[in-house]
Formats: sequence, C-alpha cells, structure tokens
Amino acid sequence: MAHPTQIIGKVSELKAAQALLANGWQPAFPLVDEAHDIQAWHPELGSARFQVKTLRQRTDRANQYVLYARKGNGTPYTKEDCDYMIGVLGDDVYMTEVRGCTEYWTSENAINEKWTKLSEVIA
Repeated sequence: MAHPTQIIGKVSELKAAQALLANGWQPAFPLVDEAHDIQAWHPELGSARFQVKTLRQRTDRANQYVLYARKGNGTPYTKEDCDYMIGVLGDDVYMTEVRGCTEYWTSENAINEKWTKLSEVIA
C-alpha cells in the first residue's frame, strides 16, 4: 500500500491538473520519472513544465505559507527542471515561476499578489 505522503502528493497533483485544465491548459503526466510532475500546453501560452507540492502553513509563524522546493537530493528545482512551481493548499491551487529557491514563502495577506491562484482564475 502507498505511504500516506505519496497519497497526499498524488491528490495534490490531480488537483493541480484539474486547475490547469479549468484554466485552458492541456495537462499530461510523464510516463517515466521526470523532475517535473506535469507537462501542459496552452493555446496562447505554449508548453510548460510544472512541479507540484503541497503547501504548508507554518505553525511557528502566524499566517505564513511555505512551498518546499527541494528535489530528492536536497537541491532546489531550477529552470532546467521545470518552469513553474504549483502549491496546493486544500482546494486552493497556486502557481509561481521557478526561481531556483529551496523554499517559496508568502503571507496569507500577500499570497494572491505573489502567486497566481489557479483555482479562482478559471476561464
């Protein structure tokens, strides 16, 4: 049976694919392991690669969200790996460009300014 973290991760990937699809993207999952979770094509924006992570709310800092962006070897995702990071928090799906950071931070008040909320941008 799959480990609970694998199940949570797969649910986040499916929510991300649903949000991308609802926003005009045509998502696809790679058949072999890649550095990205989803490859998608948009008729106006072209092709892009997305790495999906479950967003975490910091318990030691009020109203802070963090998207951990490390690969299995501890190094950050870069533009060579993927174009965008997608963070999933419950039913909310956010997207931000990859900048080579190991963590992407935002406050609850700034999340909609810093990141694109795909779950509300539905075309």
